[in-house]
Amino acid sequence: MSDVREALDTLLSERPEAREALAEIHDVDEDGAWEFEDIAVDSGLFGEIVSRGIVEKDDGAYRLVDRAAVAAALEGRSEPDSPEETDESSTVSDLLDIDWRAAGPFVASLLFVALMRVVFALGAVFRDGRIVLTGNDPYRRRFLVRSLLDGHPAFDPTALAALPDVVRTGEPLTLTVLWWISALFGGTEQAVGQVLAWYPVVAGVVVAGLVYGIAIRVSGDRRVALAAVCLLAVTPAHAYRTSLGFADHHAFDYVWLAATVYGLVVTAGTTRDIGLPDRTTAGLTMLVLGIFGQIYAWHGGPILLVPLGICLFVLPLGDLKAGRNPLQANRGLLGALAVAAVLTLAVHVAVEWGTLVRALIPTLIAFFGVVSVGLAWRLSKSGYGTRQVALVEVGVGTLIFGVVWAAIPQFQTVLGDLAAYFSRTNETNIAETLSLFSGQLGVVTGPILLLGFTLFLAFPYMVWGVWQARDDGEAGWTFLSVYAWFFFVLAAAIQIRFAAQLAVFASVFAALGFVHLAEWVDIAEPPRPFAYKKAVGSEDLSWRPTRQSKNIVLALVMLFLLVGGIGIIQTPIKTQQLAIDGESYEVGEWLAEASADQDGDTYVFSQWGQNRFYNFIVGGDYGSYGYAQEHYAEFLAATDATSWANRLRDQSSNTYVVMGPVSADFRDSSLQTRLHQQLGSASDSARGLSDFRLVYLDEGSEYRVFRPAKTATLVDQRETNGPVTLSTDVTVSNETITYERRPNAGPDGWYSVRVPYSGTYAGDESNRTVTSEQIHEQAILMPQAVIGRSDSGAVAHYDFDGKYHPNYTAETVGGYHGRINATSRIERRTDDGQALALMEPTSHVTVEDIPPLVTENDSFTVSMHLRGNLTRDGASFPTVLQFQGPNASFGVWARDEAGDFGARLDINDANTRNFGIGRERFSNWTRVKVVYSAEKNELQLYVDGKLVSVSETPGRSINGFERLYIGSDGSPRQAAPVLIDDLRVYDRAVLNRTAPPKD
Repeated sequence: MSDVREALDTLLSERPEAREALAEIHDVDEDGAWEFEDIAVDSGLFGEIVSRGIVEKDDGAYRLVDRAAVAAALEGRSEPDSPEETDESSTVSDLLDIDWRAAGPFVASLLFVALMRVVFALGAVFRDGRIVLTGNDPYRRRFLVRSLLDGHPAFDPTALAALPDVVRTGEPLTLTVLWWISALFGGTEQAVGQVLAWYPVVAGVVVAGLVYGIAIRVSGDRRVALAAVCLLAVTPAHAYRTSLGFADHHAFDYVWLAATVYGLVVTAGTTRDIGLPDRTTAGLTMLVLGIFGQIYAWHGGPILLVPLGICLFVLPLGDLKAGRNPLQANRGLLGALAVAAVLTLAVHVAVEWGTLVRALIPTLIAFFGVVSVGLAWRLSKSGYGTRQVALVEVGVGTLIFGVVWAAIPQFQTVLGDLAAYFSRTNETNIAETLSLFSGQLGVVTGPILLLGFTLFLAFPYMVWGVWQARDDGEAGWTFLSVYAWFFFVLAAAIQIRFAAQLAVFASVFAALGFVHLAEWVDIAEPPRPFAYKKAVGSEDLSWRPTRQSKNIVLALVMLFLLVGGIGIIQTPIKTQQLAIDGESYEVGEWLAEASADQDGDTYVFSQWGQNRFYNFIVGGDYGSYGYAQEHYAEFLAATDATSWANRLRDQSSNTYVVMGPVSADFRDSSLQTRLHQQLGSASDSARGLSDFRLVYLDEGSEYRVFRPAKTATLVDQRETNGPVTLSTDVTVSNETITYERRPNAGPDGWYSVRVPYSGTYAGDESNRTVTSEQIHEQAILMPQAVIGRSDSGAVAHYDFDGKYHPNYTAETVGGYHGRINATSRIERRTDDGQALALMEPTSHVTVEDIPPLVTENDSFTVSMHLRGNLTRDGASFPTVLQFQGPNASFGVWARDEAGDFGARLDINDANTRNFGIGRERFSNWTRVKVVYSAEKNELQLYVDGKLVSVSETPGRSINGFERLYIGSDGSPRQAAPVLIDDLRVYDRAVLNRTAPPKD
């Protein structure tokens, strides 16, 4: 015990009335040196106080010799043990200053924290043997941890330098810890799920323990510490982000943030005021680890270190006002910052974690700390006042920032990217990107829904904390106030994602308010930071001893329910909003089963908030929801189903589209209305759709699942023009729906419609049947009377006689009909019939269901009539016809530069050219025939029945063709302005048979 404390105890025992005098002197001394006229104390008593060495005179003014000892004596506390007597034990109880007499309430409060994070999510996370994480982003971490387990040896330090870039530059510490813990539990998918499900709860409990330690250090009141833990337990913003299954980076961030602040308050000299043991070494260690953790736990971690820099500006000013030497008071803190800077930079150099700019942040903070403390010390020695020192520090800090900005351009990029990120995300509909007081959340209701009444209870004490930070013995309040106000500004003005960080510190201030409320209703003594000002006795502060314990407990519970009740209600609501709801889970189960036997990757296109869950459950790449976030809303509002079906096929050959309830209103022509509500059928207000096929439907659910569909095309003719109704019954997930289309028949009675379902379509005048094979082959189904008209012996015959639907060309042997491009047409060109006119740059006909022209002997023949100047439009390779296949392609075209015409056959890596027709212009109708004979290994050209050129071909096997283009494939550089008629395709080499010339 110090000499001052002995003198104080003696004085108070001899003259109890001195307590009020000492309290007044302590208040006046807070603002610096003072004179006798500033206090209302009897001169005799004052003289005795001075004579006992409690107050000293310096340069004509008075100061307390040891303010901390006075505060401790007024509050009835003992002083801390001397450094020699301090036990630097590293046990949790010692570190958090847990009095084992209060261990029961402390453990109970932590169990309460865990309960609030587990019970409301338990059923949603563990379902049917699956571990279903809550939210969307946790599945990214699940994907990355699983990838690390599959591709890297755990517990091997050398593997840390070989991690994927997305891990090293993103959240290397978070993912490494989760990876190693998962490996420790076996490294199975189940182990990964369990670790990710429970880690937020563990992190939340650890943070609560650290909050207890912070509160006990700054307040010296275990009631405040217990109240802080309990209020944090029911603060929704923190509770749901540390709830079971929500394995985002946030929970891990809070641990390092709380550890940093705990380390600060332990090393801030507050033990001089509140009588707790000195844990400086443990505090410095926590500070170093906290800074390191914040840098590497999350790529945005440096944002969380900004308040530390603010503290380094404020702290030495408080030291000067309290008459302390800033350099001596903060040397331990500066040493810890230096160690953290070296450690962070060393890890970056060794294993390339993070970016260089990110790794340099602790170095810059340490440098600023040294400059700030050093300036304050040097300027104070030169006679400068606190305000003058503050102005100089602001100027120097600005200069340092300017130098760093100019010298390290990467900082400009980082800050620019950060500003752009907040600007971009603030324009989205993501809830966490709104501000706490935004109009969408409500100025009052928003904070209540996220923070309960905690913030409102804490707010006046946060203001008080700013003033209390000026006290020479209250450096802990400096840190706590700076951090609380910093995250209040971030949450209130930028994004509510920072509300949980605010809750960590606001809970301590709210706990002060709670104990004050308890005092107001006469069930507690005042909280310790205010106790000495009421001149209470030296007994331990507690709940009112005049009340029976049972009544006190009941009153406290009622008071807590009043303060924390809204949080208790909102926490399960917010937690369950994160959970995958039952209907979505059923959809996911169905998707998992439906995609199990499919080849290739599966992609699920859905609302972005559930996109990673769906893609995880089908075994796809659930690392990113970027495509869904960017395009799903666009898809719902779109009207062009065909283009969207093609875009989604580009994402994956196995694409599923999940459509659920939406709050927005959509036009009748939107895909949301036509698919989700009409299930693709026609209605009075919108046409039906054919490019998507319904594959999942539950009568009791608003969710539907579609797939981009192959379609068959029904082409038919009725006696009159006007609307036609076609419908068929379709069974989906044991539910039967009626799929209806309403095409319009043209003036000649012809109509066409594409359909994605097999079945018998009942029409106004006739029924048409579509098979699954025809759907798969994307067949064009002309009236049956068209088939079999040709006796040419070909496997396909296109006579282009124009008697059918203007958008389709009939094939009269096997029904291999083609779709005519909008710029192509069949028109009368001769007296005896019509021909296909390819007169525009993109003119062509596409035949998806091509004839089987390749047989066992690999030979085939193509014959046609041509007329026109192929190079009239300047195309480099004006193309008349081309086949495309998996290992072979075949085309008939002219070569503009060479001035000839012929064919080319490519099989695997070998190609054969035969351009033996030495002209590009066919003024009259000319019969051109190309024969590929696998038996002779020849590619032959015939003109009007005469063999004009032969090229040898290497022996290769053709695996068939998949598509036929008559004309180019739509590319202008291949456009051939030509008329084509009487196109015949044979599945053999027709060497002797010639067709007569066309008149």
